[in-house]
Amino acid sequence: MENIIIRDIKHSDRHEYLGMARGLFNSNATVCSYSEDVAISNFNNVVSGSKFCRCLILEYKLSVVGYAFLAYSYSTSLGGMCVFLEDLYVKEYARGAGVGRYFIKWLLKEYEDNAKVVKLEVTRANASGIKFYENLNFKNSGYIGMVLKL
Repeated sequence: MENIIIRDIKHSDRHEYLGMARGLFNSNATVCSYSEDVAISNFNNVVSGSKFCRCLILEYKLSVVGYAFLAYSYSTSLGGMCVFLEDLYVKEYARGAGVGRYFIKWLLKEYEDNAKVVKLEVTRANASGIKFYENLNFKNSGYIGMVLKL
């Protein structure tokens, strides 16, 4: 779609990013609560050029309408890089315009030569998110996500 632009985040996107992160983490799309300190840390990591993560801004009709946050790891079961879609957020007024679908197709093309898999997590409460990803051929991995915070 010619009206959608995907670009790397810039220092000038700080305020916009923090507002969108707040929107995501205050929704049913995540089990974590919003933390300004964590969001600022995430922002600072990506704008400083961390090799472990990337944040992309999604623009539609010249307005910022969302963001995607990626993290990189290695998959021993596949023998290569794993792209983890940590966050995908589209502002409510822009949902249904094809921005999320366009982003996923862009993501797959962007990493097709360098990654073995794209992974993501979706909460059981996020029925629309589950349907969205299933319609784009994502499958349940069969694993149960577990964490131990340090």
